[in-house]
Amino acid sequence: MKHHHKPQYLINKTEKFIRKSQELKGRYNRVFELLQSIDWHLERKPHHFNNVAGDYYLLKTGQLSNPEFPQVNVVYMINEEHSTVILLDIEN
Repeated sequence: MKHHHKPQYLINKTEKFIRKSQELKGRYNRVFELLQSIDWHLERKPHHFNNVAGDYYLLKTGQLSNPEFPQVNVVYMINEEHSTVILLDIEN
């Protein structure tokens, strides 16, 4: 029997993150699926990725990279008080 972890954090996206993800959608067919996967992981285990400084983290998707899924770096911040992950930037 599989155990499904329930989301413990809410995801908020900055205007910059939304704009840059929209640009990626124009260049890669399956970016939507990649972004869903990123959200899923960050809702459950945001501390799992690289802690850059203080509450700021970096998630790299290099292992998933192929012609349909770009390699991206996502910069985000964790707000423990509100159980929120704030997606700040996405670079390709």
